[in-house]
Amino acid sequence: MNKSLVVAIILCTSFSLINAQSTLVEAESFTDKGGWLVDQQFTEQMGSPYLLAHGMGVPVKDASTHIRIQETGKYHVWARTKNWVPGNWEAPGRFYIHINGRRLENQLGKNPGWNWEYAGEIKLQRGKVKLSLQDLTGFEGRCDAIYLSTNKNEQLPHTLSELKAWRDKKTAKSNNGTLQPKKFDLVVV
Repeated sequence: MNKSLVVAIILCTSFSLINAQSTLVEAESFTDKGGWLVDQQFTEQMGSPYLLAHGMGVPVKDASTHIRIQETGKYHVWARTKNWVPGNWEAPGRFYIHINGRRLENQLGKNPGWNWEYAGEIKLQRGKVKLSLQDLTGFEGRCDAIYLSTNKNEQLPHTLSELKAWRDKKTAKSNNGTLQPKKFDLVVV
């Protein structure tokens, strides 16, 4: 293979990865939670609250929110979720993600432990987009976060410490950890 062609391919690949667009959506921030509930019970163990579809066997109403897509493109979508009954071939907490009314191809909530599951890909236009969670079982579907990226090979964090640093970076939180002391005459808690 021609040496300059190899260099051109590497440069194009690097450029596309550097310019990859991405959006992290914390599920607990959905504006319409539908029948899903915010579960904060395990925040210390997992790094944030999550949405829980607790329908006692009856699928709950869809949760939805709107997000802004900065650039038109093909987006790959993952959800951080958990199959709370590992080994069960028909995982009780299954759900789908819908974007602008279109259901992504993969059912989620099927893998054991908290992890990122690939929901599918979708072509999106720049602007406002509706994101929805569709509960399939009514039995404790769990969604911590949804991540959209134009980079299909995105390396998503696995450990809690990796996840915290990654979340802070994606949500532009300060990493300096310094607190500014304030003086108050009265504090009501």
